[in-house]
Amino acid sequence: MIERHQDMVAPCCRLVRVGDVLVASDLGRHQFSPDFVMGPGPSSFLLARHVRPAVRGRLLDLGCGPAFQGLVHGGTRTEVHGVDISERAIAFARFNARLNGRDRLRAELGDFLGEVPDRRLDGRFDTVVANPPYVIAPERALIYRDSPLGGDDVGARTVERVARALAPGGRGYVLCNWIDRGGAWSDPVRRWLADTGATSVVTRLRELSAADYVAIWTRGIPVAERPRAVSEWAAAFERDGIRRIHVGVVALARPRGPRRSAFRAVEGSGGAGAWRTLEAVLTGV
Repeated sequence: MIERHQDMVAPCCRLVRVGDVLVASDLGRHQFSPDFVMGPGPSSFLLARHVRPAVRGRLLDLGCGPAFQGLVHGGTRTEVHGVDISERAIAFARFNARLNGRDRLRAELGDFLGEVPDRRLDGRFDTVVANPPYVIAPERALIYRDSPLGGDDVGARTVERVARALAPGGRGYVLCNWIDRGGAWSDPVRRWLADTGATSVVTRLRELSAADYVAIWTRGIPVAERPRAVSEWAAAFERDGIRRIHVGVVALARPRGPRRSAFRAVEGSGGAGAWRTLEAVLTGV
């Protein structure tokens, strides 16, 4: 946790308290390291506000990082299973489980975005949360952030994997980006969900121009390197015909019995209690 330098000490990691949970992760100054493990931040809190509380049974956290979602939503009686492609993230997740006395939290190395799904996860979980590396970038420079698949395919694959893992009556939640290709803003997500067999709702939280999107995701780059990075991202978006990008949360419900699947699209604020909007739609369709 700390390094000693003669009569002084320096932190080795970031430690954040969220309610009664402590979450350790990498220090922010290492954010451009390839294996950087990001702690609780805007995206993780945004997703957390959309997850139905009072989780019981089994919870799956895909792309778990330091296990923030599993710790916040999984109580001491909840069986939590985290999956991440980063060995360093898994090490932090296991450390945080011990730090918080969560002996029912397990984390294992795995690529949930791989071509072949892990069928061991199918139909087992009452709650599934996923904050995947969804940023649409010209290259995968940062494992924790940049999409490893082309365009917005990471959203489509994550939704499919979440739907597979849901037990009857379960709920799934995915924070993602998708490209506006014309038509209704929700059309891409509707296509992702068409074959899942789940009742689903997408809530759009933000719509960004390509220029604004690039500006947001390059703002942390050192000033001297930023113009080149902005130019490269803008050129890549231009080649791919990307003009606008949407940000939102997809929620899924697995019916307990034979039931026709349904899809709804709503505008959301992402504020406290956002889960109530999603739950009202999921139970009302």
